[in-house]
Amino acid sequence: MEKKRFWHIDHMLASTQASIRDIYVTNLTEEEMVLRLEESGKIKPYDAYFGASDSTRKTHLFYCKNYSELCRVKGLMDTWQ
Repeated sequence: MEKKRFWHIDHMLASTQASIRDIYVTNLTEEEMVLRLEESGKIKPYDAYFGASDSTRKTHLFYCKNYSELCRVKGLMDTWQ
């Protein structure tokens, strides 16, 4: 029986080309995290409107080439638990 796909991530993970590499927990809201990623100029939006149907932001999906780029986003790392 195939799992019902409800969230955007469900559709993404149904692809054989997608996988979860890491999971981070933060005390930021989703909006705050997206804003920091947008303002950084280091992390690029990947797909317009992905995961942002209930948001004022254009997307909640971003792309970075490596972990060190993500680490350089000001104020992001110190919110991770």
